[in-house]
Amino acid sequence: MISEEGVLTIIVVFFSLIAAYRYGFGPKRNGRFLFLWILWDLSGFRAIFYKLNPESRIGAEEDSLPPATFVLWFVGVYVALFGLASQRYENRIDVIENQANSLLVQLSNGAEKRELSRIRSIQNLECPEKPELMKITSVFRSLFFYSSYDQIVTRLKEAVEDYKKYLSEANLSSTNL
Repeated sequence: MISEEGVLTIIVVFFSLIAAYRYGFGPKRNGRFLFLWILWDLSGFRAIFYKLNPESRIGAEEDSLPPATFVLWFVGVYVALFGLASQRYENRIDVIENQANSLLVQLSNGAEKRELSRIRSIQNLECPEKPELMKITSVFRSLFFYSSYDQIVTRLKEAVEDYKKYLSEANLSSTNL
């Protein structure tokens, strides 16, 4: 099975070769020259260079292609999506942890019979997956799918064990024990 990084590498190489062939760098050219051209032109380095040194563009040919900026856009959009996914994850974790901590405080203050029934609702709260910057699929799974927050489920299981003498009066249906 190919890793996520391998899939991304294959996609980038595939589109780079299509662009290289489209712009006249077919099999007749030197492979080293093709690699340098891909690195210089398709990566966005040429666009950045011309933005930093506009006078170097003055002597260029009028009909030459503008510098490619796809990689710059792709990285920028991906980092923005990662930021959205990370913020979404952190906000949801805060809500779940606040509810769990409130429940645990109320359990310790003598409201065991009433509050043990709330464990079910807190354990069943949905949470996005934690996004990781270097795993593209985790970012998209975090944006579009939900799962359970296992650390809170474990903490609440321990709370049920701690207050087991009050379990006969609590409704624990659908609770992860």
